[in-house]
Amino acid sequence: MRCSWARRIEPSSVIRQDEEGLPSQRQKLFRGDVISFNMRTSRGLQHVTPRSVTSATRDHTHIGSMRKTNALPLTGDSSASSRPQVHDRKTPLPAAPRLISGLSEIRASYDVLLCDIWGVIHNGLALHSAAVDALLRFRAQGGKVILVSNAPAPAGAVRHRLDRLKVPRKAYDAIVTSGDIIASMIVARGDVPLYNIGPVYDRSLYREVRKLAGWSPRLAKLKDAAYAVCTGLFDADTETPEDYDPMLAQMLERRLDFLCANPDLVVHVGPKLIYCAGAIAERYEAMGGTVVQGGKPHPPIYERALGMAEALLGQPAQRSRILVIGDAMRTDVKGAIAQSFDSLFIVAGIHQDEILTIGIGESLDAASFAEFIQAAGFAPTAVLLRLAW
Repeated sequence: MRCSWARRIEPSSVIRQDEEGLPSQRQKLFRGDVISFNMRTSRGLQHVTPRSVTSATRDHTHIGSMRKTNALPLTGDSSASSRPQVHDRKTPLPAAPRLISGLSEIRASYDVLLCDIWGVIHNGLALHSAAVDALLRFRAQGGKVILVSNAPAPAGAVRHRLDRLKVPRKAYDAIVTSGDIIASMIVARGDVPLYNIGPVYDRSLYREVRKLAGWSPRLAKLKDAAYAVCTGLFDADTETPEDYDPMLAQMLERRLDFLCANPDLVVHVGPKLIYCAGAIAERYEAMGGTVVQGGKPHPPIYERALGMAEALLGQPAQRSRILVIGDAMRTDVKGAIAQSFDSLFIVAGIHQDEILTIGIGESLDAASFAEFIQAAGFAPTAVLLRLAW
């Protein structure tokens, strides 16, 4: 769920890589193929030249890797030191990902999946049935599945939405959301007035507070509030984050904390791209305001998910046996790296306009993906077009 980490993008002006003057001769990858790139440093910038590899080397050659010996294995227990770490752009990239054809290829390496929902299991309107099948099969083989979402709603509301989309409850063991974390933070701040930023339909967050604390949050006007809680734009169909600058300036003048219930910047609702609460939080933080977040990629949501995993396993969980699945580099992959978890990046999600070629079938554009990883400075453990078994 989520947004381009490389630059903020307008919903109406998502730019495909082909329009940005990249080389016309590109290698295009279909599921099951793996390539590597030669990367040279010149005046502090890295330039990418793709080269093909044979199937004989596919298990040991990784996108963005300088040497095949630096490949990160996907079977067995990888040590924390071998995992991708966040790098600045002046240092070599970490061991880059292997492109797999299905979750079954790496299933034996993991006991727990921390799986994103929006962009992986559904697109806001339609269910991805192959993704549900993969989760069912993983659980049938003894694995545990925890759905980890940046939705501003609590787990109960998200479960209800999954029910309406016909996602069987036996496809997952538990759900934790950014809304759950923010609800706990509201309770911790006590019964003081707060200013709500967001649509009426996202107020299930406040019902969760009442369930946890026994009192309902006091929603106040901005001039009377002790802090603000943002679940999204009031009207995501007509507004942009810039429209909130005057309000944010008033908040900054009063030094109000901004609790962001959804760290995502944008989300696909079907084919449409709309802004999320994180886009407003980003602007407030740039002004010098204090932003508090609990969802991905921040630690609180992973701490809660890890506690759930250990309860399900009946024993301490090994971080090396946990796989994060998601379609957003900025939240899913970066958050996984910070927690020393492996990650599976889903291509056909929020970043698809940047790295996916749609023609006769779908393929990952190798040159675009190399630049995509290079710009981030970090990489997932593995890559899959769409979640499937």
